[in-house]
Amino acid sequence: MNQSQPKYRFVESGVPDLLNSEGPCLKLVAQIYQDTDGIENSRLWLRAHLKSGSNLFARVNEAALSLFFQGRLSVAELFALRRDEPFVLEEVDGRNRTFRERYYSEAWWVACLEVLPYAHFHYYGISEGVRLSDPWEQVMKKLDLYWANSHEHLPVD
Repeated sequence: MNQSQPKYRFVESGVPDLLNSEGPCLKLVAQIYQDTDGIENSRLWLRAHLKSGSNLFARVNEAALSLFFQGRLSVAELFALRRDEPFVLEEVDGRNRTFRERYYSEAWWVACLEVLPYAHFHYYGISEGVRLSDPWEQVMKKLDLYWANSHEHLPVD
């Protein structure tokens, strides 16, 4: 990785916000990173805007999103699926952004559940004005076209 490039650089993923209530609560973003050959790649992450004003990021893949959109996982369970990998906490102080890796611990997770939006809700338990009307068309089709196993790819003609 180029030393001048930050370890965590997140950009829009090209799909609408998964949950939006007076601003994005839960969305998909892409982490831009360089592989060992110096080639730039992107990978899907979830970003939750916490009540504290910080953002919590966790890696995600299409299979997990499918379970979430089927109503089989709550928002917290969607995040907890990746608790074997580091979460990334972005703290915003004015114009400064600090990214810190956080590893799962029971105490930290209990504290997160208090500030994670809609933590205990399943997709169809969230009001229609907050969630997408057709996540299969609005998200999953786009992921099928442009993402494979949570890594961006170009569609084959």
